[in-house]
Amino acid sequence: MHYLRRQIDHRRLRCVQAERQLWLALQGEDSARYRFRRHHLVAGYLVDLICIPARLIVEIDDGRVQAAPCYHSARTRMLETRGYRVRRFRSEEVLLRTQRVLAEITNELGRDAREPRAVSP
Repeated sequence: MHYLRRQIDHRRLRCVQAERQLWLALQGEDSARYRFRRHHLVAGYLVDLICIPARLIVEIDDGRVQAAPCYHSARTRMLETRGYRVRRFRSEEVLLRTQRVLAEITNELGRDAREPRAVSP
């Protein structure tokens, strides 16, 4: 467990610009209702951003997905079996189209109210 804590701390220190930008933007959005956490551990995986009440995970991809597609698809499937929705955005997309990314996340958060999800035990 100590190793994971150090990994989380290290990741926060070297947080990519896109992730930091999106994190700050989400803090200004409807934060009273939807609070996002950064670098949270779920099912043994460290996720970039998570809104636990909405069961929404937001991942910022910086080329790692293309480097290990099998790992990332298995990771996504595991998170989804735990009842989470996973949205991925490329870091360039976050940096260049932040408002569009925020709109897509807001849309996903709105789905939470419209479509209850079954959660696996």
